Amino acid sequence: GRWVARVENGRVAIEQPAGQKVQCHILANPAGFVLVAYGRVSQWSAIAKGQLFTFGTKPWLAFRFKSFFSNP
Repeated sequence: GRWVARVENGRVAIEQPAGQKVQCHILANPAGFVLVAYGRVSQWSAIAKGQLFTFGTKPWLAFRFKSFFSNP
């Protein structure tokens, strides 16, 4: 599915896409995304394997995406 993570003032809100403009799109293989999110593999190896891809007007924002979440 698709969703939008809006980051403002250090807070993240998850929303349904509603036609809003998005600065950074992240396309991810679900398994690869979870492995990166939990720190099991580096984002660079996932990118090299084609499991993560980013585009948009500010694609570099994807490199900070993981920092907005904490592992349980």
